[in-house]
Amino acid sequence: MPQAVFAPVSRSGVVAGLSGGQLALVAIGLSRPVWSLIAAGDLAAALASALWWTLPVLVLACGSYKGRSFLERVSVVGLFGLRKVMGQTRTVVRVGAGDRAGAIAIPGALGERLTVLDMVGTVFDGGCFLWDKVTQQATVVLRVTTHGWALASAEQKATRASGLTNLCQTLAAAEGVVQVVKHARTYPGTPPAVGTPTPGDLGSIDAAELADHPAMTASLTRDDVITITVAAPVVSAQVDAAGGGVEGLSWVLGDRVAQLLAGLPECGVRTEDAAWWSPAQIRAAVRLAFDPSAADMLAAAGWCLDADAVLATVADERYDHLVTDSGVHRTFWVEKWPAVPARAGFLSNLVATGTVCRTFTQMWRPGAVHSAEKRLRNAEASHSSASAVNAKLGRPESVAHHAQGKDLARRRGDLEAGFADVSYSGWITLTAADTEALRVGELWLRSTAKGLELKLLRGDQWAAFCTAALPLGIGPRA
Repeated sequence: MPQAVFAPVSRSGVVAGLSGGQLALVAIGLSRPVWSLIAAGDLAAALASALWWTLPVLVLACGSYKGRSFLERVSVVGLFGLRKVMGQTRTVVRVGAGDRAGAIAIPGALGERLTVLDMVGTVFDGGCFLWDKVTQQATVVLRVTTHGWALASAEQKATRASGLTNLCQTLAAAEGVVQVVKHARTYPGTPPAVGTPTPGDLGSIDAAELADHPAMTASLTRDDVITITVAAPVVSAQVDAAGGGVEGLSWVLGDRVAQLLAGLPECGVRTEDAAWWSPAQIRAAVRLAFDPSAADMLAAAGWCLDADAVLATVADERYDHLVTDSGVHRTFWVEKWPAVPARAGFLSNLVATGTVCRTFTQMWRPGAVHSAEKRLRNAEASHSSASAVNAKLGRPESVAHHAQGKDLARRRGDLEAGFADVSYSGWITLTAADTEALRVGELWLRSTAKGLELKLLRGDQWAAFCTAALPLGIGPRA
């Protein structure tokens, strides 16, 4: 069975593993005693300021807890507290207020950025794409069904593993593609009949699971949604050559989707019934994320919502969860993937078993070869600087530092072979009716996601929810 090796969390920085912000804070901490010593020549004042000023600042800048710097933790909590004081953690949408043609009515400023435009002048007429006027990026939303993993032969599993590698290489070479996101959703509701162009096709559920849980089809639905995001400025020449404007961008998006679809069958994805979602279907997906109790209503409506339909009425962000219309959500980031080589399919239980409502999101972000080489050189320089500091202090290298060195060597080998970087990240959003059910769901998640280290994104639940639970091609917050 093929295996994959995951890179450790990067601890590289500008110098000795410290980021630019940490170095700036170090400089601020040292400035006061240095000034007292040089400008005033007062050694006693310099020592006093070093004790009550420099030492706390240096601890904040250089200290860490469980691999996360104190500065990062303080900044996240501080930003959440500031937003809460300013009333930016709760949004109540006034029904019928400010409706815009082609809008995706998401609470907050995010909804003002996104507009739905129809595809024109291509074989995909009737579909649409999302336009982000701030980032100048266009996103298409596809629904696909997958073959089951549990009953696949060893040969089929090996083929799918190599197919994913080939697809990542294709994405890295596809000009303008900035991210591809796969949302594996499990949500309440009766699944529609097999073969209909709606979410919840039974083809995405393993036959073995259906045998073990024959009643599951009466309560839960699973589907897979893929978003492909293209940066318009990067492909401006191709857009102009194809006629410019919406027509030209439609052609470029259609070409990138065709490249992706060509590689999906080898990964175990059925493309013969792939559906390019319309604006009405995208709105239904957004409504489902905010209001899980609307699943039956959406199924009766054919998983489509009109432009004037209400998608969400309230979003109340708490420190460790998010409250929306009929759901309570908690989003985790996969901070560490398995430390040992992982066998292909190690995520199948997380995706296709259990009765917990959730969205497991995987994101691939390709990078250009020259950009990847620059990042690699910076990481290698930081790694070498940290190694030199350890050697001078007579301190042995940590396990994480040694693992990072091995990963840097692997990345250099990939670049020498002509392969650009494709960064990989994952999120999991749990959804329940109340916080107690959310707690029970978290117990299931942590027992199922063996080998993964999950980080609850405290103080950042709204941004995490938008990235992980909404199939709109929204990138993660830096």
